[in-house]
Amino acid sequence: LDIVAAPGREAVVAHEVLRCLAGLRQTWDRCDLLDLPGSSALLQAKAPSGLRVERSEAGACPVLRLPEDPKAFDAMLAPRLRKSFRQYRRRYGENGSFRFERACPVSLAEYVDALFTLHAARWQASGEAGVLADSRVRIFHGRAAEGLAGRGLLCLQGLRDRGGALRAVQYSLLGRGRVFAYLAGYDPNLQGFSPGTV
Repeated sequence: LDIVAAPGREAVVAHEVLRCLAGLRQTWDRCDLLDLPGSSALLQAKAPSGLRVERSEAGACPVLRLPEDPKAFDAMLAPRLRKSFRQYRRRYGENGSFRFERACPVSLAEYVDALFTLHAARWQASGEAGVLADSRVRIFHGRAAEGLAGRGLLCLQGLRDRGGALRAVQYSLLGRGRVFAYLAGYDPNLQGFSPGTV
């Protein structure tokens, strides 16, 4: 999904990412950098000695251009997806069972903690650890969330139940007129309700 770098600093950041990976070479066997756009600075950077690089084509990253009028969104969807989407929205909205929210500076820590907890629960239900299992990764994302939010580059959205608990959190990055869906966590009991889609 590419690196996050200030405009004009992409090459420097790509070099440092690869240098760091080379420095940690004894701790990993294979590093997959998936879904990089063709313009990625990581693809242009020279790999440090000792790293063997393999490149292959992958599937296209889906992009959805949103209409100016939110009411026109449903018309953009394929009929089957439109039906499913309406059904999911009704399930979440019935009897005021859930409400959609967006984190603000005061609730940022709550959303980040809920993301960690929900992401772990969802992966543990599948017998796996998930990408946030390492405490160093959680510390990084906690700090990154603060910095990104302070610069208007982060969107944390949640699904809160009637009792006030966050049951799903979507962690997205904002920039260049786009929203990049990055990572989500949700209560495994909601899997049939497709919280990520909604």
